[in-house]
Amino acid sequence: PHLAPGLPEPSTHSGQVNITVRCREATSAVLVHTDELTYWGASVWGPLEEAPDNSTRSIPLGEVWTDPENQYLVLELLENLTAGSLYELRLAFQGTIQPEKQYMGLFRSTYEDEGETRWMIASHLQPVAARSVYPCFDEPAMKATFNISIVHHPSYVALSNMPALD
Repeated sequence: PHLAPGLPEPSTHSGQVNITVRCREATSAVLVHTDELTYWGASVWGPLEEAPDNSTRSIPLGEVWTDPENQYLVLELLENLTAGSLYELRLAFQGTIQPEKQYMGLFRSTYEDEGETRWMIASHLQPVAARSVYPCFDEPAMKATFNISIVHHPSYVALSNMPALD
């Protein structure tokens, strides 16, 4: 997610995810978990391994809508995805940073530093709160690997529970 620095207490974040998936069976719809995110861009690219010279094509989309009750983003496709093929979902979104004392998803918190109150942004995504921060397949049984890039001003500190990659 992208945060705008310099705001006293940011209330939103935005970003884009690129999710590579293998289609298990032919389908004309893709469902991704989401919870109270808004979207301004959605596309499906592929099939990845069949593209000459690594060029891919955008799969035509029909309707894109959210199902808040079941916490899904639904991408209706105008042509079926092929079973066994790889595709990339590209989703641009915006979400809400939860206020203090809401310790799920992406939230604000404060701390004292040399007598001065400062704020920080933290996350708690287990068991199924990742869907409130970014669109994903967010079920405990669906383990995934992530490549995360953090770009920040040198005056900020970025911490993670995983080692940094160079």
